[in-house]
Amino acid sequence: MNLPRTARAALALIALGTVTPPVAGQPAPPADPVFADVFVADAAGRPVTGLRPGDIEVLEDGAPVPVVSCVGPTQVRGASSDEIARARQLVVALFVDDTATPAECQAVFAKADTVAGELLSGARSRVLVASGSGGVAVRQAFTADPGQVVHALEALQTGRGRDAGATGTQPDRGGAATTSVAALMESLGTLPGRKAFVYVGGDGLAPAAGSSSPERSELLRILAGKANAAGVTLYSIDASGGSRVPDQLDATRQGAKGLPGATISTAAAQLAVATAGGLAVTEGADAGAALVGIVRDFKSAWSVGFAPSSRGDGGLHRLRVRVKREGVTVRARSAFLDAKEDERMAELTLAALLLGFEDDPLGIQVSVTSEQKPKEATQLVTVLVTLPLGNLAFEARGVSHDCDITLWLAARDGEGQVIRAPKAKFPVSVPNDRLLTALSQTAGYAFRVPMKAGPGAVAVTVRDEIGMQTSTTVVPVAPATEPTPGVTP
Repeated sequence: MNLPRTARAALALIALGTVTPPVAGQPAPPADPVFADVFVADAAGRPVTGLRPGDIEVLEDGAPVPVVSCVGPTQVRGASSDEIARARQLVVALFVDDTATPAECQAVFAKADTVAGELLSGARSRVLVASGSGGVAVRQAFTADPGQVVHALEALQTGRGRDAGATGTQPDRGGAATTSVAALMESLGTLPGRKAFVYVGGDGLAPAAGSSSPERSELLRILAGKANAAGVTLYSIDASGGSRVPDQLDATRQGAKGLPGATISTAAAQLAVATAGGLAVTEGADAGAALVGIVRDFKSAWSVGFAPSSRGDGGLHRLRVRVKREGVTVRARSAFLDAKEDERMAELTLAALLLGFEDDPLGIQVSVTSEQKPKEATQLVTVLVTLPLGNLAFEARGVSHDCDITLWLAARDGEGQVIRAPKAKFPVSVPNDRLLTALSQTAGYAFRVPMKAGPGAVAVTVRDEIGMQTSTTVVPVAPATEPTPGVTP
């Protein structure tokens, strides 16, 4: 749906106090690196420490590419502040298949407090809780509040908020629909930070009850491609107990060391090993401890940045990571999607709208007001985006200091229809002698969006093209009969 809009940009005379000016004239890097989570363990299964970029070799489509940084849980080598922040930001989706009974959920989430606390120990980390079988139902949108995560998991343990079968009984055991899981995983790929998808199911991943081997293989192939393209580390817990892995897959057993009482499910192990370097475990003797082990495994990864041979070609490229040390095992995803930047930002905005994800280092503020004429089924929503200029990077250009802002907007109306706007670019130019004054002010941008009447939501993404920082936020749209504007927290 095309989005008619009007926009205006002006320096709003709103004083925000004294700020420290950004470094003027600092050029943006020529291209953003691509990042991969790399899990390195010694012969005993312990995470390896002390790695440097020179210790790591990355092959893109079989050819080596430069490794520019590596960030470990407690160590940083050659990374910028933005790269360090990215490595510390964890974005995790906990998906519970409806094949898992409340009793099985109780076992898996027995240590939910520890899981939520460890995942959300970072300042910008977020967790989402979802469930489903034929579709995906978000039980807790992305949140940084451990209490909200624990509450959502407790509801699943008691059966509240679960999708019941058509007759009100437990659905056939067999696994979530391929498209549901894949779509959620694909949405994660656009979000900032390091991403993990934790699947909890009754009999492991399968497209339907009684699936044949070819059907299972096809599901694994589809999900492998989605996880690789999205840069998501995939974990799977077979809550029903699963089966022991056969001898020919014994090499994958090394990846499960450190997970208390865990065995490996054959189908899920094939998936995890084939995709993004994750682990597949059954509930074993202590399912709660196994989930805690998965969380700690994810946090133990090195975030490795490398310079790809080409940028933004939209293609899927094979990826192989080696570590130049004897006696270590390495897990990493086997491919990456070199998405175009504009497409990635548009998809980020859509994912934020649908999943409730927010990440706002630039400190943007969004307010909405609605107007509706009597007896009309549509409302006109005015979206005002304000941005502190002191949080942007300016570049000296002759007699002025300039910054470049790009903005993406997506909205969901009262009937659930999604409205997407093309990107809007707004240059800001400040005379040199007014720079310090301008840095205590804001830039304001207004958009008018026609929407179906009723409650909805608006997602906005703002990108500082010089400072290479991105902010995304989501605000509710109240019906026109409730004119109080929604404002970002």
